[in-house]
Amino acid sequence: IDVQNKEISMMKWRLASWYPKNTETPSYMKMMPNLSSISWKEADVAFLQGMISHHQWAIEMAEAVLREDHRAEVRSLAADIIATQSKEIATMQTMLQSQ
Repeated sequence: IDVQNKEISMMKWRLASWYPKNTETPSYMKMMPNLSSISWKEADVAFLQGMISHHQWAIEMAEAVLREDHRAEVRSLAADIIATQSKEIATMQTMLQSQ
């Protein structure tokens, strides 16, 4: 969580400093299903599956940045995201396999 909070803060700061006129706040689709009507085990599986998809999407975006962006700071952040979230995906896949 600390790593992702740091990444989010850095991205928000860069966005504000590079594009100060951008006042749009993105809205995201809800990623998690309603967990109140399912068992804790089903909730664990839903959480892990959702987070794996979320991380895979972040990796795809970061890979696109590495192909297209020329800002060293953004490329560095993208490389860090790929490394960190790839490890987290592997951990979550291992957890799913043990279910």
